[in-house]
Amino acid sequence: MRAKPHVASLLQTKPTGRLLNVSPKNTKKPVGKSDRSVAAATASSNARKVLLLDGHSLAFRAFFALPDTLVTSSGQVTNAVYGFTAMLIKLLADERPQGVVVCFDKGVPQFRVDRYAEYKAGRAATPDLFKQQLPLIGEVLETLRVPAVELEGYEADDLLATLTKHAREEEFEVIIVTGDRDILQLVRDGVSVIMTRRGISDVIRYDAPTVLERYGIPPEKWTDFVALKGETSDNLPGVPGIGDKTAAQLINKYGDIESVIAHADELTPKLRDGIKAHANQVRVNKELGRLLDDVSLDLDPANLRLEPWDDEVVRKLFTSLEFRSLHERLKELKLHAAAVSPSLELSSISDFVSEKDLRGSETVAFAWSEEWVALCDRPGEARVLPFSEAIHRLAGCLKDPNRRKIAHDAKLLYRSALTAGVEIQGLHCDTKIASYLLEPGSASGYTLTDTVGRYLGVSMDADKAEPQTGEQTSLSFSEDEKSRVCREAVAVRAVAPVVEERLRNQGIWELATSLEFPLVEVLARMEHNGILVDRDYLEKLNADFGQKMATLERTVQELAGEEFNVNSNPQLQRILFEKLSLPKTRKIKTGYSTDAAELEKLAGTHPIVASLLEYREVSKLKNGFTEMLLALIDPEGHRIHTTYEQTTAATGRLSSIAPNLQNVPIRGEAGRQIRRAFIAPPDHVLLSADYSQIELRVLAHLSEDETFCQAFAQGHDFHAMIAAKVYGIALADVTSAMRNVDLWSFTTAGSGNGRGGKLCRSLLCAVSQSEGVSHVPGREGEDRRLHDHHVRAAPLSAGAPLVQFPAARVRRADGAQCADSRERRRHYQEGDDRRRRRPAEGTGC
Repeated sequence: MRAKPHVASLLQTKPTGRLLNVSPKNTKKPVGKSDRSVAAATASSNARKVLLLDGHSLAFRAFFALPDTLVTSSGQVTNAVYGFTAMLIKLLADERPQGVVVCFDKGVPQFRVDRYAEYKAGRAATPDLFKQQLPLIGEVLETLRVPAVELEGYEADDLLATLTKHAREEEFEVIIVTGDRDILQLVRDGVSVIMTRRGISDVIRYDAPTVLERYGIPPEKWTDFVALKGETSDNLPGVPGIGDKTAAQLINKYGDIESVIAHADELTPKLRDGIKAHANQVRVNKELGRLLDDVSLDLDPANLRLEPWDDEVVRKLFTSLEFRSLHERLKELKLHAAAVSPSLELSSISDFVSEKDLRGSETVAFAWSEEWVALCDRPGEARVLPFSEAIHRLAGCLKDPNRRKIAHDAKLLYRSALTAGVEIQGLHCDTKIASYLLEPGSASGYTLTDTVGRYLGVSMDADKAEPQTGEQTSLSFSEDEKSRVCREAVAVRAVAPVVEERLRNQGIWELATSLEFPLVEVLARMEHNGILVDRDYLEKLNADFGQKMATLERTVQELAGEEFNVNSNPQLQRILFEKLSLPKTRKIKTGYSTDAAELEKLAGTHPIVASLLEYREVSKLKNGFTEMLLALIDPEGHRIHTTYEQTTAATGRLSSIAPNLQNVPIRGEAGRQIRRAFIAPPDHVLLSADYSQIELRVLAHLSEDETFCQAFAQGHDFHAMIAAKVYGIALADVTSAMRNVDLWSFTTAGSGNGRGGKLCRSLLCAVSQSEGVSHVPGREGEDRRLHDHHVRAAPLSAGAPLVQFPAARVRRADGAQCADSRERRRHYQEGDDRRRRRPAEGTGC
């Protein structure tokens, strides 16, 4: 089904000369299977990813998510355009697409209304405040040179389907961003959907397995699924009594709606009668719900790629809209740098012969796999050798402190060298650590592909042309693993100077070179050495836990009056809520919750509850700790070699995995028993060192608060001192339980005034209700300097995108740019204390 083309250019009435002006005057050849198509238009040596946005859907989400109090000084409401622009910038930063298109609805989808007159009937009229902002959204897109398309009589979904079809014909990855679930029918290999849920910041990414997990049907069955259950937003009534679950079951069993209708007599009377009575409507629903992927669009594919924008034009528009924070984020993005990004072309590969090959090379980039190590000392040129030989043959280079080494996640290389008895010196830059320092807490991660995409604007997977070979090479380019490692070495060398410049510009380079990069070697040594474990003791402890579990299991069964599987939730629900008639807990899909938090509420109602909780606690210790630790012991050295994560915690703290040593219990006798398994070698002792209340000490220094400083100078326990103030008792009367109440939020939330004070009072109220606090002193006078320090930190609440710690570490301020109004209010009203205390937390790390 096709429609006569009409002008569509960035929501304005005049053509802009940009891509996708669908106009009779712009008679480029329509997209078709024989054309280069949309995807081919984005083809370059850098990327094969197209981002398609449902413009109306995202703009509507922004309009209703953000308050209409977002108004410029001239009186222009900007909630829709602000939210839309914020999400666009975030998508460009996270996805780094080569091509972007925004599709909009245009007019009434007459062919659907002709088929079903009630299609989308009853929808409220579009608010005038929203319509006023559509031209502004068009200006933003035009200024950022993001192409847009709309076609009279077609919905944006149909345009998205058409663009997706032709992009996939050229094997481009397609990412669609929308709030309309109908788009899920387009999901397939190479096509994913980012779906907005609440507002426009709470999103979920759907691929085929995610659709199947969430809705119980594969994406290709979506139109049949929706036809049965109906779609309220489109005013398409489904079969009464059929919801998501039943619709999925029927489609999975019978295949499609025609088969469901044909087999209706096999169903329950209610379903049978409903399906037969509404069969015609179900068929109409499927027809209307199927998106058109053959819309005739007059395109100029050669211009689809996202082009550099004019910084000055962007600055003027964003200034007029008063989008200061968004402009800062856009400047950080620097997408226009992609046009001049260093090439990742792998021009030659040769076998590494000897270190003479590296003469005159001051900087060498490394990459590796389990079988190969690649070196890059000149742009585009790589040398490769087997991993098993690499450390010894490169020992001179690795140990030379004057030859600068660059690597991505250098700790792995350090560990391999230590195993071979070689100490690496001269690490100049670890690009993974650098990427982490620039974007702590990044959701997209710090892989080499992410780092190259973020800072070079190019894809690691696009350039796979076979390199030219030199006379000295014996490398077969059909061996993909070698080529991949060589490409990675070239990429590391290309991205390193870019991230170094970013670190220097943000004042973080000294932190990187004096702390973070040297820490790589320290952590590598710690991982290499591991920690000694008493296997015999741990095996006995594990057996003791097993015996205790068996005893507790018998006790639970005796109290229940029958044998049953204690670990089975359905059986446990039957025992607790049917047989023993205990009070019902929180309702869940399968009945009533039996998790620990809910069971604790039933403590005292029946002896079985206490036994169950104890059984689960012992089971957690056995399955989660003793058995896991036994499995991780190196059989040769009887040591556990954990992996320390340097780029996980956004604050700069370390973490560990396999095992997570920070999760080993510390409180209670059982926790102490597990910790006794970690031992020192003969004639050695284990030394445990920790900064005492380090964040509070840093806060005392930053605020120069007399109470803080005096407490530490006199050696007081600051937690106990604050507890004494909160509970209104003498320091000597503070109990361990009082001391362990989370008073850090109280200390750092600010004075008794403003949001911080509200949080303090809420905390104190909760403590007073549960602990019997008799007195809450006023803080305004006695902690004035602490209050003043928090006031100095207050600009974080005004939308500053980054928090800079005194130690130069930065962290993005959560919620400062959040487009979802509820999310932003939550961050501002409940999270100001967290952002205010980050300088102390980050410096403490």
